[in-house]
Amino acid sequence: PPEITSLIFAHCFLESPSSFPQPSPLKAPLLLAQICCQWRDIAIASPELWQSTGLVDTRSVHVFETWLARSGNHPLNLSL
Repeated sequence: PPEITSLIFAHCFLESPSSFPQPSPLKAPLLLAQICCQWRDIAIASPELWQSTGLVDTRSVHVFETWLARSGNHPLNLSL
């Protein structure tokens, strides 16, 4: 079910010691969304995956706005 998959996604990106390389929180939701249509839908509907973002320059304002909308009511971790 999508709810379980969403929980698995969220736990995969928690900071914890691991022998496997972990993607940046800024890239994780995008990577998940590229796997297949079902994973894309789940990733986009999982606000906890979109809590970390960065605003580098004015060209990325649209990306930031999309990220902000997807994060829902979750607090953001913003990198400047």
